[in-house]
Amino acid sequence: MSKITRIVVALTGLALLALGLAVPSAAAPYTPGDETAAVSTTNPEPGGSLTVSASGFGANDLVTIDLHSRVYRLGTARTNANGDLSATVTLPEGVTGSHEIVMTDTVTGQVVSTAITISDSTAGSTDSGSASGGSSGSSGGTAATGVAVASIGGVGVLLFLGGALLLVMGRRRRVSA
Repeated sequence: MSKITRIVVALTGLALLALGLAVPSAAAPYTPGDETAAVSTTNPEPGGSLTVSASGFGANDLVTIDLHSRVYRLGTARTNANGDLSATVTLPEGVTGSHEIVMTDTVTGQVVSTAITISDSTAGSTDSGSASGGSSGSSGGTAATGVAVASIGGVGVLLFLGGALLLVMGRRRRVSA
């Protein structure tokens, strides 16, 4: 066996070994519709504080808290081991009208929202408002993200083997000619 053939065989073996050791990553389980949200008041004042709480997110995940109509980032919070969170956020000054508090799990993509009405009156309600998950346009599932690493690796190995075969065949032609 020639030196080049041994090198090609060794590199092919290493490539196949690396491909065999590749393990797909496990995604966190997601059950649509399990998440819920609540706010301390559905009628806060502009610039006022509001306590938001949610459940059903992934354990220890980072959740963004936004005010929607025009998006204002109110803050972020980390869920506990049960996927629950509670955080106090401050609303922007000068913003009034009907809005949504939208909480998004940055790991699983789960979204939950609840409606609020920001008014200038000081007689804001202290009734709690709540909503279930998926009320901000969620279609009930997660997007298919990621990349098929094994198939890309397989294509790479095949291309490598094809190139090595062409190299060996080209050298044999030159020697026999």
